[in-house]
Amino acid sequence: PGGHKSSLSLIDTPALTSAYSDSLARIDATDTLVAIAKVWKVIIKVSAEDNLKLILQKVNNIALVGASSNSERDSFKVMKFLIDYGYKVFPVNPNEKSILGVDCFPDLKSIKKKIDMIEVFRAKKYVYNLTKEAIEIEVDILWFQEGIIHEKAASLARKYDIKVIMDKCPKKILEA
Repeated sequence: PGGHKSSLSLIDTPALTSAYSDSLARIDATDTLVAIAKVWKVIIKVSAEDNLKLILQKVNNIALVGASSNSERDSFKVMKFLIDYGYKVFPVNPNEKSILGVDCFPDLKSIKKKIDMIEVFRAKKYVYNLTKEAIEIEVDILWFQEGIIHEKAASLARKYDIKVIMDKCPKKILEA
């Protein structure tokens, strides 16, 4: 019992109490900073999604490159969603005649309407040349579907004042 009292008295020394409260203050400050960082991350994420929604609100005509008549493919599902949402969608695929009752185009230059946005469902190796076509038809927005990040193509498009969105799905943005 006597040894127990002395260990309690060591804990109660002013130096240890001061060190303990300083540690608590540091822990509290760190927790606060972590909490603030998490809040800002959420705010930034929400802000970015809201910004993408604003971009999509200004769009009317969308060329969907890599469109497919296969109802299991993401390009089909996104095209159907965009049409149902009210967009005029122009499917681009030289191997398809019609998708969801909409005539397909073999390439972007074949579309005679002004295209506001190109939604790309093609492999990364095709993206740079698609970007060159986007510049030729003077599109406003070039949107690369999830999984597609191509900095060289994005840099080229931006030189022509084309907004570039990479690795995002407009369907998911509109549903959020």
